[in-house]
Amino acid sequence: MGNSSSSSLVLLLIPVLLILMLVFQRRTMKRQTEQVQSQLAPGVQVMTGSGLLGTVLALRDEHVELEIAPGVVTNWVRPAISRVIPPSRPDDPPGSISLDKPDPS
Repeated sequence: MGNSSSSSLVLLLIPVLLILMLVFQRRTMKRQTEQVQSQLAPGVQVMTGSGLLGTVLALRDEHVELEIAPGVVTNWVRPAISRVIPPSRPDDPPGSISLDKPDPS
């Protein structure tokens, strides 16, 4: 009898733990998205969710204008911008873009 009650408890805990994991993941993703959106400004280099790199030209209510090549401007919805590319470091080769995550220091 004791064995079946402990198995029932485990079967009940597994879905609860999965739901908690999903809630925490969603919160983390929302926080990261809000951080990226707060960093958007004209002149900032960004990467879209599909991997396209560009420079922010203008910000509209729900859209971002990106220059993806000299004179080529595309419009994107704000949530499509997945990350802000940090400015290149002095020791980087000219024209290179660092896709590594910035150092926490």
